[in-house]
Amino acid sequence: MNFVVSVLLDPELGRVLGKKGSENSIIYYNGVYSGNHITALAPGSVEDKIHALCECIMLSDVVIVSTKKVDKYMAEALLACSTTKKRVILTSHNDISDLTKGISISGEIVAEQENLQSIITEMRPERGGPTRVDIDKSFTVKGVGAVLLGIVTSGSVSVHDKLILSSSGKEVTIRSIQSNDVDVQIAEGGTRVGLAVKGIDGADAEKGDLLTKEKKVPSAEIEAEINTIKIHPEEIAIGKAYLFVSNFSYTTAYVKAFNGNTISLKLDKALSVREGDYMMLARTQVPRVFASGSIKSAK
Repeated sequence: MNFVVSVLLDPELGRVLGKKGSENSIIYYNGVYSGNHITALAPGSVEDKIHALCECIMLSDVVIVSTKKVDKYMAEALLACSTTKKRVILTSHNDISDLTKGISISGEIVAEQENLQSIITEMRPERGGPTRVDIDKSFTVKGVGAVLLGIVTSGSVSVHDKLILSSSGKEVTIRSIQSNDVDVQIAEGGTRVGLAVKGIDGADAEKGDLLTKEKKVPSAEIEAEINTIKIHPEEIAIGKAYLFVSNFSYTTAYVKAFNGNTISLKLDKALSVREGDYMMLARTQVPRVFASGSIKSAK
């Protein structure tokens, strides 16, 4: 089985779970435990790239928060998790039970570092739905052509599949698939993949693109149901601007309407988001992430 986890505030936890792979704003670690494949995502920096922390949380089955250093960034990560339904594992470096008493965190577990792999692989994430690959990097390899790196977030993808690139609407054909540096014929949900494709150039795709079987243009307006933090709450008002993050996509968003739990946003840049996708909102002051939720409509 395949598992996608996020490791926050301590990239060393990634090395516990697997071998270091590609790196941009997110550092990837890929490992195998008892026949299960684990992909761990660690934000490269939480100080100046809050979008990376949001991306890691949203794309993961479970969130691991390091308690090695008890500071404002750890508190911020916990508050961000509290707005989601993601299961959270806290490392046992420090007892932070007094801190978490006032924060509602889903499925909270405290674990020794050496037990993380066994705890993760006992979980059974649900990944139904149609084929979808969320792309985080693209480039061209001489003699190979366009290569897309990403995560199969639902369904599965196979060699020779024909899929649509969301940003351009172009059809691509999967020429080959690699996972953990091994050629495979099919990649199930939760797999970190490298896809060699034909039909586009590497420059045609970008971070945040999707590969799906259905064609849908990027969206510039969304409506979402959100949960907001109760500690240091945000006064959401029409016209305010926030950082909007959904999976591997992010942009500035402006509030069009808000009624307490449903928000309408105008995006500064059209993004490849879908109904049902997770999203997060961040502001400039700490704690920066103040809301997350599910997209109800995207147009």
